Amino acid sequence: ATNNPPVTITGNAVVCLGESVTLSAAGGTGIFSWTSSTGLNGSFTQNLVVTPTTTTTYTFTSQSLTGCLTTTSTTVTVTVTPPPTITITSSHPSPVCGSQQVTLTASGASTYSWSTGQTGAVITVTPQTAYTSTYFVTGSNAPGCSDTASISITSIPIIIVTASAASQDICAGESTFLTAAGADSYSWSTGQTGAVIPVSPTSTTTYTVKGSVGSCFNISTVAVNVTPLPAVTTTAALPVVCPGAGGTTLTASGATTYSWTPDPTLNTTTGSVVTANPLVPTTYTVTGTTNGCSNSATILIGTQSSLSVAITAQPGAVCAGQQVSLSATGANSFVWSTGQPGSVISVHPLATTTYSVVGTSGTCTGTNSITITVQPEPVITVIASQQTVCAGEPATLSATGATGYSWSTGQTGTPIQVYPSETTTYSVIGTIGSCSSQPAASTITVTPLPVVAISAPASEICPGDSVMLTANGATSYVWVSDVSLTNISGNTATAAPATTTTFSVTGKTGNCTSLISEFTLNVVAPGVAEAGEEITTNCGQTSVQLMAQTPSQGTGTWTVKSGTGGIIESSSSPATTFSGLAGQTYVLYWAVETICGAGQDSVLVNFSDVPDVWAGSDATILLGESVQLSASGGVSYTWSPATGLSDSGIANPFASPEATTTYTVTATSADGCAASGMVTVAVTYNDLMVPNVFTPNGDGVNDTWAIEGLQVVYPNCEVQVFNRWGVKVFSSKGYTRNWDGGELSTGVYFYHISLGNGEKDVKGHLSIIR
Repeated sequence: ATNNPPVTITGNAVVCLGESVTLSAAGGTGIFSWTSSTGLNGSFTQNLVVTPTTTTTYTFTSQSLTGCLTTTSTTVTVTVTPPPTITITSSHPSPVCGSQQVTLTASGASTYSWSTGQTGAVITVTPQTAYTSTYFVTGSNAPGCSDTASISITSIPIIIVTASAASQDICAGESTFLTAAGADSYSWSTGQTGAVIPVSPTSTTTYTVKGSVGSCFNISTVAVNVTPLPAVTTTAALPVVCPGAGGTTLTASGATTYSWTPDPTLNTTTGSVVTANPLVPTTYTVTGTTNGCSNSATILIGTQSSLSVAITAQPGAVCAGQQVSLSATGANSFVWSTGQPGSVISVHPLATTTYSVVGTSGTCTGTNSITITVQPEPVITVIASQQTVCAGEPATLSATGATGYSWSTGQTGTPIQVYPSETTTYSVIGTIGSCSSQPAASTITVTPLPVVAISAPASEICPGDSVMLTANGATSYVWVSDVSLTNISGNTATAAPATTTTFSVTGKTGNCTSLISEFTLNVVAPGVAEAGEEITTNCGQTSVQLMAQTPSQGTGTWTVKSGTGGIIESSSSPATTFSGLAGQTYVLYWAVETICGAGQDSVLVNFSDVPDVWAGSDATILLGESVQLSASGGVSYTWSPATGLSDSGIANPFASPEATTTYTVTATSADGCAASGMVTVAVTYNDLMVPNVFTPNGDGVNDTWAIEGLQVVYPNCEVQVFNRWGVKVFSSKGYTRNWDGGELSTGVYFYHISLGNGEKDVKGHLSIIR
């Protein structure tokens, strides 16, 4: 038997809906057949073309006819992917206005290709005005399946919306119609819709209308000017008249022109003021007009056979003699019971009085009366608790006869308490309602307090002494008890205090006791002096502040006990300035003296002096030599700089500087005071050798103009080189670096060296050989 070889199938495994695919089988022999999961059966070829509508599995079978019967089969699944469903949305519904841009958004696929050449899901287009533009998009998904959708956008020209008012100027309360044109639909700022709307503005108003055609719209406005109605008012001179008595005037205001009704009882029907003479109660109407807008007001004029006269009083109740204003209304003229004419009079009743008035208007009269109540004046009585008091003692004052009281002290009410220091008359005014009394008074007689004083032979005593105290100014005395007070008898007592003490006494004359009188007796101890600590000044300081303790008793005095030239600024002041001579030591006494003895103390003042330092005379040495320096004026010394010195900490070191040097020595005295001095050691060069030739050829031998010792000995020198015509070709302040001749050529030159220390300048010639 021969085995059938294995079979393989080739062909696209994924297709779009509606596409065909060729399935090819290879490797089989004999009889072939194809079957599928969707019902295919019996296709006998190795190559099969299929157009599946759903995902389908195909099976290929190969049956060998040679040798043993062998069947071989294999399967393949073809996945069918449906095409994407493409939709297009527009940012603006069609139609759009003029050259308005529109955003188109496609969805349903992964990639997009538009008929405009653009790609991507979102594009922006500008449809041609007055045309309908159709836009196509092809969308594809991952397997490559695609679909196409389209959208049409119509672009219309920009619309022009107009708005107008039937009456652009109206009066308040009137209405008008607004009309819009140029669009299909309208929306007004009032919330109304439609081409024509009614409006009734209360003030001048601008209305806005939005007209639309599709998604295209435009805005227009129209203003309606509203003229306010005049605020017409009318008044009458008399609200009620007697028929045939001349009537009353009617006055209108608030407008420009006026028209009155009814006509028969008016003297005129136009004008702001007319006369009405009704026979029966009549309502009059006035119509006022301003800027074409009118408004009306009415007023009722009554009639009567007699007048209704009214009286008012201000105030209605008064105190005797107080002014009252009486006013009458309801007629044209008035005569009062007082004989006074006029609608307003003033009266001053002394008692309750009734006043009457007769009012007249034409043939009509009327009368009325009013009673003015006059309150009596309060009568005040003042009572004092006691008519005579000692100075400063209280007295109580009470008042009767009123409901309120105001005292000359500023106090109110009753009773009050006063504390007169001298005989005083107090007055009070009482009030009942608004009526005030005449002042009532009461006098309080004040007896002065005795003035007591204590005297003594002395106000200061020494410890153990005594003194007699005597009180005067009263008829009897009471001494305040004290252990040091003895032999008290009437106005005298003996005082022997151990320390300073204040004694007190009061005196009495009649019923009045004096204030406490005091006398201080000072017990004075012998003087105690404390001059302070010893003082040593800073170096060179010649004044100090003395600080003695301030004495509690007595006075102190400074004196110079030893030392010359000392000056005390204020000898009686514990804290004062003392000035002396530098290097001097002084002893000063501080003495404190009282009536009972003196005490003294001393203080030592030492004025440290700055040492007088001498650093020695200036010296001049040759380079390499030395000189001994010699300083004086202190006990220790420090030299600076230390360069070139054998020892910088002694008075007489040897100096061997390589260049002129100024040394400073600081000397310190035994008191620790320091001062300085200076000495200069000048260094000269014994034989300044100036070469007259050098060869700057770069061979390392004599390539520069080397002047030995010039910079060391003469650091302030100045070197100048000139050519044969006197032109300066080289210059140097100091000579810190040897000159290499620069770019000069072979030749003879001339030098001029100024040493900078007062010595004679050095001159000569110089050859450069290259």
